[in-house]
Order: sequence, then structure tokens, then C-alpha cells
Amino acid sequence: MAEQLTPRRIAKAVARGEVPPRALLAPIIFSLGARLESVPLRDFYSNPTKIANAARQIRNTLKVDAVTCFFDPFLEAEALGCKRQWNADGSCSLARLKFISTDELQEILNSPDILTKKGNVLVACEVVRRLIVSLKDEPALMVRVTGPLTLAGQLLESTDVSSLMEILQFAADVTASVSKSLVDSGADIVLLVEDSVSDMSAELCERWSSLLAPTINVIRFYEALPVLCFSASLTQRSLDHILRNHWECALCMSLSDINRLQPPVSADLGMGISLPASFFASANNDPEFDMALIRKMIPEHKLTLVSSSGDLPFTDPKRLATVLGTLRQSLSKGVASL
Repeated sequence: MAEQLTPRRIAKAVARGEVPPRALLAPIIFSLGARLESVPLRDFYSNPTKIANAARQIRNTLKVDAVTCFFDPFLEAEALGCKRQWNADGSCSLARLKFISTDELQEILNSPDILTKKGNVLVACEVVRRLIVSLKDEPALMVRVTGPLTLAGQLLESTDVSSLMEILQFAADVTASVSKSLVDSGADIVLLVEDSVSDMSAELCERWSSLLAPTINVIRFYEALPVLCFSASLTQRSLDHILRNHWECALCMSLSDINRLQPPVSADLGMGISLPASFFASANNDPEFDMALIRKMIPEHKLTLVSSSGDLPFTDPKRLATVLGTLRQSLSKGVASL
């Protein structure tokens, strides 16, 4: 009897360069778990038991292909010593450290590998280990890692290109270290998220892509799927520079950015689409209509996964289940063969 082709096996097959039979339905659903477990998000982040319990509920109820094991935009920065400031509404912001040079960073953190023993990185790894046992071989286990450009911006007050170039190597080492810890724990999909890609010059893009390459290689070595995600729309110059590179990972972009692509795109593991939160939440939305647009927009690209532009906000779980169900049916109709 042939082995069942579960989402986890599909993710690993894509990581090996195989064409998927269908795109994976992988929306980012993490903070909803805090609501399900009736705890504030700030407490949820540090509780692997509640995170794992919520992930199982989300998988059983929403039937997503990928379970979001951990999604924290400030995971690495907080482990490096930055302070998180919580607001009354449950949201948070980051209080940057006043670094002058990378030497000061190295004094605080002699090696990026130490990062895996700090903050909630240990929690994230523990959640993955628990879910790989309790969910067996069904959904893919998905995690978020902050990309080096975004992390460099979090650590610096300035977004000046020369300042970013100075710290980019260190940030890339951190990205690689956290990624390795998570795939070593059993993660199947690693979202390398760049929240704010500046209007990149060719020099910065070349430097950034070369520093990301070792991280992508490590993730694929573990037969996990690296997905480079851009959570905000890119400037045309940045998009052009990015597409001139050869990427040994999947690229995940917004519909508007994908609509500007000139195929073929050199992404070995295909393309991903980041749908806006409004798609999943609006009662007036027509998922079939949007999927028709997707089919029209990227007829020459291999579609690897359909995700969201960020962690989906607290929304009506029943409405979300309805939208995901319709989206799942659309993906089963051969969207992956676009």
C-alpha cells in the first residue's frame, strides 16, 4: 500500500525540489491560540504546553496543511537583549538597544549559537518537538524566523544603508542559528520573514542574498522547506534586484507583487502567495473569485503554498473555517500546476 501523501511529506518533497501535487494551505494562525487557551498573548509566548494544545485545536478545527508552531516578530531581538513593551490592548513594540557597533553585539553575545538558549527560542523548539510527536505525520510544522535585514533594522535606530551593511553579517548569523535549532527540532517549513525591505540598491541586495544562502542550505539539508517571505509590498527597484538572483528556496509575495512578475522567476522551490488578512476575515469576500485571479496572475509559476501576509488577527473561527474550506477546495483543483 502506498504511503499517504500528507502535508508534511509534501513539504519535504518540495524541499528536495520535487513538484508538489498541490499547493499547501499554510495561513499564519498563532495568536488565535492565546484566545483559545484563554491567556494573554504575553503569557502564551512562554508556555509550550498551551501553544501545543492550541495548535492541535487549530489543526483539528481548521484542517490547515501547516500548523504555525511559533510566530513572534521579536523572538530573536528579545533573546539578544531588546526589551518588549506591552500595551494595554495586548499589542507590543520593541525597545531597541543602543548599539554603536557590532563589537558591542559580540560582547553581549559571543556566538549566535548561544541565542538558542535564550528567551523564547527554547520554547519554540520545545513546541515543535511536542507537535512532531502528537500530530504524527499529518500537518507540516511551520515556524517564523526573522530575516537578517529586518533583524538588523530592529537592532538599530537607523535604517541607513551603511549601518545595515555593518550589522548584516551578525544578523544573518543569528537567522541561521535560530533556523538550524528549529529544523533540528523537527520544523518542516521555515518562513524567513522580511517585514520591511528597504528600497534596496543592487549592492545591498547582493550582500543580503549571499548572507541568506547558508541559512537556506541548512534548512534544506534537514529536508525542511525554506520560504523567503515579504510581508509588505516591494518597490519596483527592490523587486527587480531580488528577481535577478537565483533563489534555492520558495519566494512568498503579495498578490500585487506577483502581478508585477516577469516570468520565469528563478526560485527553485516555487512561489508562495501571501493573502491579506481581509481575505480571511471579510464576510463579503469570495474566495473562489480570488483564486480565479491567482490562476490568471501566475500561469507560468509553480505555486508551492498559499499563506497570509502575517499572523491572522482575532477573527470569527467559524468564518475563518468557511473561508479556509473554500480555499482548500480551490487548491485541490490543480492550482499547483499553474
